[in-house]
Amino acid sequence: MIDGIDFSDRGQAPTAFEVDQLRKANPMAPYIHVAHRLMRDLGDVAGAQAFAILLDELGGEKAKLPVRHRFFRRLWRCERDELILTLCTRPDWAIVDIAALLGVSRATVSAVVRTGGATGAASR
Repeated sequence: MIDGIDFSDRGQAPTAFEVDQLRKANPMAPYIHVAHRLMRDLGDVAGAQAFAILLDELGGEKAKLPVRHRFFRRLWRCERDELILTLCTRPDWAIVDIAALLGVSRATVSAVVRTGGATGAASR
């Protein structure tokens, strides 16, 4: 191998060569924009390490990743549904008010009330 050109393996920190390659890569290339953003926000080495972890965990598989707002909304779903169910028990909160407060549709609030939400609280 040429001196100074070395590659890391899964679970290892990226090499200086890999960090430099990421830094010089075309930001329009697939995934490189993500690497550049991580490196900008976390610093070159930490950003490259975070990007390497993503590659370790998701690389080689055709994983369909959700967009950010959907991902975090899904993480919050159980807690949101519990809040909907709690607010629906109060006479001063109408479905339209709950929907506006949480940024969801009235149909979503109605479905949560009808089904008991993500946790199935009403069906217990």
